[in-house]
Amino acid sequence: MLRYKNGRPRSYSLKLGRCIKQKLWERLDRPTFTETVDEDGRVHVDVSYGVGVSPPLYDVDISGEPQ
Repeated sequence: MLRYKNGRPRSYSLKLGRCIKQKLWERLDRPTFTETVDEDGRVHVDVSYGVGVSPPLYDVDISGEPQ
């Protein structure tokens, strides 16, 4: 996935990044996280595995970032 068949490294793209993210998410058995906040401000994070949902996809606007 990161290299062409001739061994040359593939240039990074958003599509490749999402493909890597999908493969990693599948290898980690599809983790999902839920958080709850108690009245006293404590945060509890629960993780569950194997849930049949899609991985989250975030489009981040980087147009204002320095080159």
